[in-house]
Amino acid sequence: MSVATAHQEMQDLIAAQEFESLFIDHLGWDRPRHQQLLPESGAQMVAHSVASKKVVDVWHVPCPTIPQAPERHRVIRRLRRLHSLEMLVIFDGEDGEMLWFWPEPRPAGDSYKSVGHWCDRNAIKEEMLERLSEAAFTLEEEPSLTVSDVLSRVRRSLGVDLVGLEREVATSVLDAAAPLSASKDCSDRIGRVLSQQGGDQSNRMAVAIMLNAVVFQHHIAMLHPDKVQSPDHVRSTGARRDLVSADWDAILDINYWPIFGIARKLLDAIGDDQIANTVLDEVYGSASEKVATQATQGLVGELFGRLIVDRKFLATYYTRPQSASFLAELAVDRLQVDWADASAVTSLRVADLACGTGALLTAVYRRIAARHEDAGGDPSSLHKKIMEDVLHGCDIMPAAVHLTAAVLSGEHPDIDYTSTRTWVMPFGVDDFGSGQETRIGSLDLLSGDQRRALFGDGTTAIEARDAPAYSEAVVPDGGFDLVIMNPPFTRPTNHENKRHSSDDAPMPPNPAFAGLGNDEVAQRLMSDSLEKVYRLGRVKKEARAGHGNAGLASNFVDLAHRKLKPGGVLALIVPVTIVSGDSWKKTRRLLAKYYEDISVSTLTSVDRSTARSFSNDTNMAEAVVIATRRSIPTDPDKGRARYLCLLRRPATNPDGIDLARLAKPGGEFDDPGGSYSGFAVSGLFTEHGGGHPSGVEDAELCVIAGNLLEGHLRLPGVATLADIPIVPMSYLGRRGPYHLDINAGGGRGPFEVVPPTKGWIKETPFSAKEEIRSGHMESIYPALWSHDSEMESYMTVKPCSTATVRDDMAKQARLLWDGFTNKKGIAIGGATRLHINNDFRFTSQPLGACLTPRPTIGGRAWPSFALDLDHCSDVELLKWEKALCVWLNSTLGLISRWWVSSRQQGGRAILTVTTVGSIPVLDLNSITSSRISVAAAAFDQFENRSLLPANEAYRDAVRHEMDEVIATEVLHMDKQTLRGIARLRDKWCREPSVHGNKPTRPPDS
Repeated sequence: MSVATAHQEMQDLIAAQEFESLFIDHLGWDRPRHQQLLPESGAQMVAHSVASKKVVDVWHVPCPTIPQAPERHRVIRRLRRLHSLEMLVIFDGEDGEMLWFWPEPRPAGDSYKSVGHWCDRNAIKEEMLERLSEAAFTLEEEPSLTVSDVLSRVRRSLGVDLVGLEREVATSVLDAAAPLSASKDCSDRIGRVLSQQGGDQSNRMAVAIMLNAVVFQHHIAMLHPDKVQSPDHVRSTGARRDLVSADWDAILDINYWPIFGIARKLLDAIGDDQIANTVLDEVYGSASEKVATQATQGLVGELFGRLIVDRKFLATYYTRPQSASFLAELAVDRLQVDWADASAVTSLRVADLACGTGALLTAVYRRIAARHEDAGGDPSSLHKKIMEDVLHGCDIMPAAVHLTAAVLSGEHPDIDYTSTRTWVMPFGVDDFGSGQETRIGSLDLLSGDQRRALFGDGTTAIEARDAPAYSEAVVPDGGFDLVIMNPPFTRPTNHENKRHSSDDAPMPPNPAFAGLGNDEVAQRLMSDSLEKVYRLGRVKKEARAGHGNAGLASNFVDLAHRKLKPGGVLALIVPVTIVSGDSWKKTRRLLAKYYEDISVSTLTSVDRSTARSFSNDTNMAEAVVIATRRSIPTDPDKGRARYLCLLRRPATNPDGIDLARLAKPGGEFDDPGGSYSGFAVSGLFTEHGGGHPSGVEDAELCVIAGNLLEGHLRLPGVATLADIPIVPMSYLGRRGPYHLDINAGGGRGPFEVVPPTKGWIKETPFSAKEEIRSGHMESIYPALWSHDSEMESYMTVKPCSTATVRDDMAKQARLLWDGFTNKKGIAIGGATRLHINNDFRFTSQPLGACLTPRPTIGGRAWPSFALDLDHCSDVELLKWEKALCVWLNSTLGLISRWWVSSRQQGGRAILTVTTVGSIPVLDLNSITSSRISVAAAAFDQFENRSLLPANEAYRDAVRHEMDEVIATEVLHMDKQTLRGIARLRDKWCREPSVHGNKPTRPPDS
């Protein structure tokens, strides 16, 4: 069929109002997913569902005449609530006039909006018919058709080639930065202005800031032609430093400090006039001209935002813009506001108290503006109030705060405003305007509504004057509708940077406060100051989320909680350990008590932990947490969350928004089996942890593991549940001592334990290691301290070290060996035969638990676990230990252990000595002694048979036999159950968090 014939057929169908035939028969769409949408009270228009394709719907709205904009927007808003990712809406007047609403990109390119196109029903324009033709689908492509394919055909591209323009700008910046990098003096001075190390990255950022200023100069010159020369005029006369400095000073006299304050200072930092003129020639060149003339509205901010987060330009990690779009869409969707009411929208208060370069605030701005526009408003009318009143940002980096203001200003570069509420917060020990004091950045605001800031975004005119002009950061307690942050992850009590330095290098006492050149004395004072601001803010220790081992991110949770009003929305990017980590339990308690509708989004990746991160360069898995603050606290032990398991990272800003819409309650994530992009699972969210689906790929496996935790066995493809007596392992006994309480010096640990080094383990033959371990077994105080996978393929593992009693600590050693009660009144087990693998590497280690031939003190890798059996013989105790060890190494035991563990890295499940008791195990108190004897006999049967690494359970014949004994002889299930357990084994081994993308994973996984 020719194009002309096809177009004529479409014209005839439209003229006859045969829209179902047009889309379903002619264009290959599917039958509609929805029923007709009846009108609201007092309205007359009925929306008829015409056709659907994946998550895109077509609606036909017959009407006497095309309604006015407010009424049209009301209809479109109601249709959006039906969870369509996109819609084509056709308003069809009786007089033949039509208005077709197509999804088209917003100016910033971050998302799409419905744009109306008027036409005559009997004379459709060729452009419209061509557009319809491009949205056609065939039967042949149906099996492989994805949601992304459908969206790309329905949506239209920007008129501006953003990618090409971005590439040209980046090239221009690199060229302009080259002469700066050739001068050490220029590089050093620019680094000082930006408060970071001088060098290539600082120079590129400096040029990007100056180029952005030139783009703004284009718009300012049109608003103030009597005061400011246009960039075109500067190009024609030559971009010399003295002339440009005069222009920028004139602009500063008007205002525009967020953009030109730092740009002016950077220009002054270039000490050589020839270098300065070379740089200015480039930044006033064709790239800035194209951006100024082609990139309108949000494109300026989008381009600049993309540029500054490029790894060539920014040295630190940052929130991926795609992740920011995802988080902002989820968060802004919760705000209860009339989006059509401009005054209501601008009365919102939003804060990012670790704003970095403004990715999250920018994303929130765009989602707010988009909703106002979709409701019939003009987003440009909001710009001044949003910049001056709505958005609040704080950071310790001056360059970051300026960049935040610059990117936000780029949303509407042609609209002036007076100031912003962004501040640089003092960080360190210095005179910050009121004498020597210790300051800890935004966390100072834990003490109250406001604290002195170094300066704001530049509006106080300090950048060009070099004279400190302090301002007050005003961030009122209980004053915010939304607090959104990706806070710093540095942990005060864990010196992670040691791996980046030599063993002999001095370690900072508190890495959390080591930034900006703070010495050891300053770091200690800042640690003390953190406790002080909590006291000043009257935040009791038991009410805090903050915990040293969780890092400063947990302190920022306290800060956000303090600033939110009831009904306010908390939106965070934090380490994935928030869902189960022991150091995050206070955060979970705070959220479970004071928040509702908690959602936790995590990523699944078969590649590496960085692909499970919403930030770049954090090298750790992360979670997105969204929650709404309650008006009245509730019982924290009943906390639950909606876990969103994303099967991929959002690839673009629009993709991030699409993912968020799919993930909303009632969206496709809630469908059976979930969406092509992920699924939702409900689960516990309490301080005690419990199982969690973070990073899990298989929705059915989540259900099975969750049921198992509650004592119900449901096998793949089987609807019925079998009850199994399951309890947390802590119900059966006591965990062993923390490893530092065993061997730390300084009077803490009564023993000295020297475990084998990795080099010795690698180089020493098996036979020699076996002989040495036999010797340790005969010592007075044997210790099982570290891993050696070669020696751990059998369920019986010999001790790897001997613990030596420190001088004058024999009594303490005996007490620890026998078990004791700690200062918190918790009973701690001593030396035992049963040991738990608390840092389980599935890809190299076979055992979740082991028995030593005689009681042994458990160390860092293998903490002890002491069973509580009153007045029983050692023979009976050994039976229980064997039974528990067999369970923990069976498929059901491995899955239970995996489900409650922290899974930050692929192929690895981590527990701490304080959380091993959370492992779900067979309740030996609830089964007969004969069944315990059967399980113990299974240990004897399999203890000398080698097991494969746990991720290879799908092909481990020994583990298969062990599973059969557990299922048929201990749990008394029939043989048919074994097929289901085999399928369950295979499912579990296919999980990325289990196989770690190793070649030993199941085929085709």
